[in-house]
Amino acid sequence: MFTWDHTFRRFAALMDEEKIWLDPAVSFRRICRGLGVSARSFDRFLNAELGFHGDEILHNYRRSAYKKD
Repeated sequence: MFTWDHTFRRFAALMDEEKIWLDPAVSFRRICRGLGVSARSFDRFLNAELGFHGDEILHNYRRSAYKKD
């Protein structure tokens, strides 16, 4: 059964555990394609739940890693 919460958990695992954001070729749209969801719909879900768009989340992961170095 599809739920946005399940999709979010999969997205979080990709970001936190697999560190998919380290690949500069990876975009939010590509991540969504891999998750099998519409980037537009998932972006709306993230913005409603977290107050951030998908591209912003990806950028923030990359920026925080840059700041640590």
